Amino acid sequence: MKRSIIIFFAIAALALSGCSKSSGTESSPEEGQRFGEKTELGKKLNNPYALENMKAVSEEPLEANFLYVRFLPEDDRDIFLLQQKGLHLYEYPLDYELDVIGRSYHDPSVPEDKPTWQYTIVPADFDFPDVTYEELEKCYIPENDRALEEAAFRHAGYEVAGAVKSGDEDARLSINLRIRSDFPGSPEEGEGVKGVKVYWRSFVKEVAGYTDEDGKCSIVNDFISYPELSVTFDNVNGFSIWENLYFIDAVSMNLGIQKTAEKSLKLSYGDDCWSLGVINNSAYDYYASCREDNVKLPPSDLKIWAWTFVGSSSASMIRRVNGYEGGQITSLAKALIDTLSQKTKLDLEKVLPDLTVGTVYCNKQGYDGSRYRIMYKATWHELTHASHFSQAGDDVWAKYIDYIVKYGAYGTGVVRSEEDREGMNICDLGESWAYSNERYLQLLKFNQNRDTLGDEWFDAHYLSIFNILNQGVLTRKQMYDCLTPAVRSYADFANALISTYDTKKEDLQKLLQLPE
Repeated sequence: MKRSIIIFFAIAALALSGCSKSSGTESSPEEGQRFGEKTELGKKLNNPYALENMKAVSEEPLEANFLYVRFLPEDDRDIFLLQQKGLHLYEYPLDYELDVIGRSYHDPSVPEDKPTWQYTIVPADFDFPDVTYEELEKCYIPENDRALEEAAFRHAGYEVAGAVKSGDEDARLSINLRIRSDFPGSPEEGEGVKGVKVYWRSFVKEVAGYTDEDGKCSIVNDFISYPELSVTFDNVNGFSIWENLYFIDAVSMNLGIQKTAEKSLKLSYGDDCWSLGVINNSAYDYYASCREDNVKLPPSDLKIWAWTFVGSSSASMIRRVNGYEGGQITSLAKALIDTLSQKTKLDLEKVLPDLTVGTVYCNKQGYDGSRYRIMYKATWHELTHASHFSQAGDDVWAKYIDYIVKYGAYGTGVVRSEEDREGMNICDLGESWAYSNERYLQLLKFNQNRDTLGDEWFDAHYLSIFNILNQGVLTRKQMYDCLTPAVRSYADFANALISTYDTKKEDLQKLLQLPE
């Protein structure tokens, strides 16, 4: 946790002024499309996939196979239920033109401090959660019946000729999504944005895929009209990236209507989602490294929240700590969360993030330094904590959070009371482990080294762990296996390493600098 969880609690309420789900981009907009801060609706459209419209042109009897609906969540319970369903939610209605494609849309009939309507398409037999919803239209979306679709579009009043050049399987739609990277040796064209989810949508018909490691994704083009293209930071690895304190869904980039076979986009400094792309790539690579090294992954359905108003990061894992609702976490932490909940008019126990990554410095114009590297290693640091949580468990993490919430950042290394000694020891171990992994990553990926943290009280412990990794005395996997729930201090960790790897005892004793 990088200066640190206290930031997560103390200034969280300030984020509300910057909430957004959808980040528009002005990079290479299609002709005639307008991008701005707020989405503005145009005229209402006639949905060609409406069941009644399809029935009018079909020679066979039809029944609805999809429903066009909208949900209105009232509290964190409703939000949580929608998230558990894995729905792709839109803030704006799907049967309207968008005069301006913006970062967000809030229905004027809904108070600004409450979640707005969320629009989506669900199967006709969908098991609705206990959340307020409206069925807007029964729909029929054909499978492999282009003639029926074309007839339905014409009946709805749309021209078909020329909208799509070909309907055969060789006709594809694709996106090439890249991001500017500024570290030595990085490709001139930037890096691909890896494993993010891509959606193509025409009215209520939607097709999705994931980008590969080169940032490319393609699908068979069987749309009758030009589809809307969007990229959502829901990663194929199971983590998602959110922004500030938007609670409903991961950040989505609406790229507008795609009128060419391939859409190429390179995220650069100043683009809304540049920092999110870096966080995404770091996390994607981290998950790959865990699989390669056989190290436990972070918990499933991990939420990484990018905060544009701070530079600090954290790995609170707050929604996963056992007893949170009852309380292993200190009364101070609970009180701060309660305060945040009151400010948002929502009870936030179920929808808080696992990790936060501060992006303020890397979003500043003229920032002097390797922005990609800074964001990348900060994310890696917090993910290292998340894997530690997976191994050590929530009881260890509750004490970790307690200590940092009480004393800020990493504390001072001075025991102020005996009851805090365990928390201080866990903090020492957790930060030494995360920083040593971060430095090892920096050396391997960016060919940069750093001697010390500067002035942290756990500096010697962090260096000892790094040297064991860097000198090849033990592998990351061998060391990670010793971070069990019973290991709650640097001394515990050092003794576990020595007792587990007896053949390395002499080297370990020298590097670990344990007292005689």
